[in-house]
Amino acid sequence: MKYGLSHLPVTDCHVHMRGTVDSMVNCAAIMEANKLRGMNIVCVPQLTNEQLTLNPVAMLFKLMHPDQAYVFGGLRYPVDGLRAAKKNDFVDQVKAMMRMGMDGVKMIEGKPTVRKRIGVPLNDPAYHDYYAYLEAEGIPVLLHVGDPWIFWHEATIPQYAREREWMYTDGSFPDNESLYRESEAVLEEFPGLKVIFAHFYFLNSDRERADAFLNRWPNVSFDLTPGIEMFPDFSQDYDAWRELFVKHQDQIILGTDNSGEPRAPNPANVARGLYRLYQVRNFLECDHEFQCWESTARGFALEEPVLEKIYAGNFARYAGESPKKPDAGLILQDCEKAISLATGCSAETLSELHRIRSHVKTFCD
Repeated sequence: MKYGLSHLPVTDCHVHMRGTVDSMVNCAAIMEANKLRGMNIVCVPQLTNEQLTLNPVAMLFKLMHPDQAYVFGGLRYPVDGLRAAKKNDFVDQVKAMMRMGMDGVKMIEGKPTVRKRIGVPLNDPAYHDYYAYLEAEGIPVLLHVGDPWIFWHEATIPQYAREREWMYTDGSFPDNESLYRESEAVLEEFPGLKVIFAHFYFLNSDRERADAFLNRWPNVSFDLTPGIEMFPDFSQDYDAWRELFVKHQDQIILGTDNSGEPRAPNPANVARGLYRLYQVRNFLECDHEFQCWESTARGFALEEPVLEKIYAGNFARYAGESPKKPDAGLILQDCEKAISLATGCSAETLSELHRIRSHVKTFCD
């Protein structure tokens, strides 16, 4: 049996922050504890003014860790919603993101709860110019589409999903099939889009479909950000799934869904961050069965050249061998804009925006 992990460089393509300076501190601790070569902070779309801290705090993190921190920014949506707005400024937002030093865009617009709230399909004309710009400029997007199938069935919804209200049994949420149709319509219109689909596109129980999808779309990759069911599912048809990983080694990217908790210091948060990355790497490297959250999985024991691609090389093809350099002056301007937009938000959120701005200003002196 093979025990212990390799010393290969690792970039985690899928890490969240909670919009506070303390969350940034916790993410830095996770990055250091895991000895990561790179960490990609992904910012969810800002649908309310309470979320306006997300992009600024991620860019502050990049200022503090310019050699390791990538940032995929989230879109700021019109206060009255996308349907009510006559037009949107998404292209201008992306241009501003890139100028200040972001490395890509994060979309969770395909998650059933968010998709329901926005009320607009992923292939709606409202996104047309935005996708066209991403495609033309080669800007990568990390896109969450769907959720585990068990969230649509009362008997199989796990407790953690119930606590987060990820329950889709009342008929008001789009199902995975409709979301897949939307996302694939986007790819058909914009086949050059550089898309990383989060959570293996939730196809961890449908190997043939995953294989066909990756064959059809060479610009597309899946990240390995795990739900607790993912690695046990891969272990069910072990040889065939392992063969798929080897075959599509250029289209699979390591991610964890680690998240910096909003209050620091938080040793338990760091411990969870260590454990989560260990589970992903153990699955890819070990050659035996192991306890994987509430079930068991069998490691794929992939060869080192394959691991090098999944751990860092494939993400580098999307976002660069090293992160883009941040522009402190433009980040400060974005902080000012976020503050100007923060009407009606809580005093805590406004205070955090001012706190972030104060830290960013120290990089402008």
